[in-house]
Amino acid sequence: MKRLTGLIVYLSLGLSLFACEMTFMLDGSRLVPGQSVVLTAGSTHVLSIVFAEDHGNCTLLPEKTVFLLNDEKWKEGKDYLPLVLKSPVVWKSVSSTRHETSISFTAGSAGSAGSAGPAGSVVLEVIRDCDKKAGYDEKFMFVIK
Repeated sequence: MKRLTGLIVYLSLGLSLFACEMTFMLDGSRLVPGQSVVLTAGSTHVLSIVFAEDHGNCTLLPEKTVFLLNDEKWKEGKDYLPLVLKSPVVWKSVSSTRHETSISFTAGSAGSAGSAGPAGSVVLEVIRDCDKKAGYDEKFMFVIK
């Protein structure tokens, strides 16, 4: 039984070493996945993301990172969504294993049809679907007031 437990712990640690790591900042303050953030309707914000490849040879380009807003692909031109992108998401490679982007967006009105969610709640999901490694999938909750 101890061997089985040890093997499970070893495999769990090993798999986590090969996952992508992402760090998020909203307007200069650290944003933690699962955290809920209140935004004022009409306000503009900058979401900065640093993506680090732990395994050092990721075959999935940073541009393949998927952003879903209330389960819909979040991209420029979708002005009906509750968070409106000001420009396309562009990644900058700082090194072969570190990539960064800054996403500027405006919070829509809390009562608009695009707010889809109770009391103007919005779920932003960030996904990196890597077929070789563990990948990445985290969610943030924004509440527009």
